Amino acid sequence: MCFLYRRIAPSNVPTQQLSGAHTPAFPTDLSMPLLFGQSAPMQYLRDDLVAAGRSDATVLIVGESGAGKEFVARHVHDMGRRRSENFVRADCSSIPDSLFESELFGHVRGSFPGAYRDKPGLAMAANHGTLFLNRLGEMSFATQTLLFDFLESGTVRSVGSRQVDGPLDVRVMAATTLSLYALVESGDFREDLYYRLNVLQIVVPPLRERGDDVVLLLRHYLAESARAYGVAEPRLSPAAYDMLVGYRWPGNVRELKHVVEGMVAGHHANRDIVPDDLPHELLTVSPEAPQ
Repeated sequence: MCFLYRRIAPSNVPTQQLSGAHTPAFPTDLSMPLLFGQSAPMQYLRDDLVAAGRSDATVLIVGESGAGKEFVARHVHDMGRRRSENFVRADCSSIPDSLFESELFGHVRGSFPGAYRDKPGLAMAANHGTLFLNRLGEMSFATQTLLFDFLESGTVRSVGSRQVDGPLDVRVMAATTLSLYALVESGDFREDLYYRLNVLQIVVPPLRERGDDVVLLLRHYLAESARAYGVAEPRLSPAAYDMLVGYRWPGNVRELKHVVEGMVAGHHANRDIVPDDLPHELLTVSPEAPQ
């Protein structure tokens, strides 16, 4: 999968000074494990998050499934001046085209069958806060046009209404597993919308590129799962440890977390976790040497 990578350097972010802006404090403890680690990709990511937190610009977050894109968006929101306002999430792939306009902008009573009452849209709910659009690359061309018009004008008109509200004060962040640039090249994504969204781009690295960070995450989720199930933290046999550390983790941090939880939940006391306790997919893949 190809991503167009453009790092955000704190020294050259084209932003204006915002009233009430502050220097974000970055957490260093394990309460935020997705961002924990000393690998070079994670150090770059932390720099990018600090820069995005200072800004109020639109953010495009790209990365594989399970890498932590929504977590990154929430963290940028929490670091910025809008941190006390709403963070509103919309899953673009799960909203049918016929309902997208209503979901985003709202509708008035009687505007279509089933519209029994006025309903404000997600954009209005995010006013003064952040609107996070997940799985952006799966939007149809028609819904892309609706989104572009909103980003350009900042105004909304509920379905069935003649009144235009706004302009709203909404910061938009979007996330995708796909290369929007490739979709633009193929004609499946609006070029003007791509450039409108891609003001700041944050790339979330896959777990397989994070080197020894997988060891830190493994230890964290072992301890977290043991606390959640009220059991002693299990030990890993050397063979199981090597398989877990050498696995490529195609599902990234999400997959690691759930694999570890399953190991702890099904663990028999008084013995180490061995390879036979691991999921089948880990047993059928030869481990790689740790990076």
